[in-house]
Amino acid sequence: MPRTKVENRLDDYDFDFLMYIIYGKKFRKEDIDHIHPYFILKFKGYDIDKINTVVNYQLLDYGINRGDKNNKELKDWINGLVNKDDYLKKHLIPDNPDLWTSENYEQFLIEQKKLVKAKLEEKINV
Repeated sequence: MPRTKVENRLDDYDFDFLMYIIYGKKFRKEDIDHIHPYFILKFKGYDIDKINTVVNYQLLDYGINRGDKNNKELKDWINGLVNKDDYLKKHLIPDNPDLWTSENYEQFLIEQKKLVKAKLEEKINV
């Protein structure tokens, strides 16, 4: 299925604007976190532009990011959460557990873009 112009251009939108659309609030730069950890993706050879994309960012309290979540595979982090469904919904993370592993990161990006695009369309009718 061909991707739409919006999906292809999400990284062209203002980052603060997209984070506001997703979360509905202002945020501190310290609270920006990679959904799939930077360290793991870089170690596995993913291109920096694929790692540092708006669809691989979430807002996460700095203490949690540097503590419990720090450099854990996304699947391990999510499976350890008590409120897993709320977390997925809040951060627009696909609910398919196969996409929570770094081995399936490329497919995660495709599905994540769809969720971010849908949120953007819902809020501003693009």
